[in-house]
Amino acid sequence: MTRSFDVILCDVGLPDGDGRETCERLRSAGASQDACMIAVTGRTDLRGDDFPSFDGYLHKPITWPALRHALETWDKAGLDFQKPAPAVGDGP
Repeated sequence: MTRSFDVILCDVGLPDGDGRETCERLRSAGASQDACMIAVTGRTDLRGDDFPSFDGYLHKPITWPALRHALETWDKAGLDFQKPAPAVGDGP
């Protein structure tokens, strides 16, 4: 079973790899290629050009207003961020 996601937050400083490579693999896999992919980093020297495969980026620590702004800015699926998401297992 292949799962697809609407939004993916990916830390670029993963302990066993690079989040940029993970993003590229997810995009090429097809299931989540249209997902809103946002890079998360603790490094303040990185900017948008450092994340070409991502739709955007956030610096840690992430605040809810920053996350919501990022989702509304880079959302491709037209998600409604005013409504709570269904709980896991509540889907069709």
